[in-house]
Amino acid sequence: MELKRHPDLVDRKKVGLLIIDIQDRVNQAMQDPENVLNNSIKLIETFKLLNRPIWLTEQYPAGLGPTNARLISTLPEQVLRREKIRFSCTGDASLIEEIRQKDIKQLVVIGVESHVCVFQSAMDLLTQGFQVFIPADAVSSRRQLDWETGLQRARMAGIIVTTTEMVIFEMLAAAGSPEFKAISKLVK
Repeated sequence: MELKRHPDLVDRKKVGLLIIDIQDRVNQAMQDPENVLNNSIKLIETFKLLNRPIWLTEQYPAGLGPTNARLISTLPEQVLRREKIRFSCTGDASLIEEIRQKDIKQLVVIGVESHVCVFQSAMDLLTQGFQVFIPADAVSSRRQLDWETGLQRARMAGIIVTTTEMVIFEMLAAAGSPEFKAISKLVK
């Protein structure tokens, strides 16, 4: 008999990772930019090891520059950069269609800024019928109040605010597997 799990846990069979606008010029203005970058890379490595899909957006890269090079170097080759000018990534109908084609029901949304592009994307994804998770330690804003308010509003709307490690261990669900051994090195 299969273990019945709570529906608010991240399910590795149903989840994808959405990286929002971790561009150097933007990220460097955030509170604790290295923390966002390091936790984002932990999540990318986990999603790669568990063979789960990843998507990436860039807000107006002509003006704000490209995604952080260290982050890009960790991504699988098939991940495309999707340029946007809207704050919400859901303005890209092809992105939503691609997510649906992969039968994704849950999305972990990371990046910057918590109260603008991350928040608006998460809200619109929720409206599109996805269950949305935001790891609080993999998102940031320039100001603490904006970060806190963005996460508070997201929580009130039904988005699950979590942490990087919670996402990772919910995806694993158990110890003892080869994936667990590889991923446990990431969270030291």
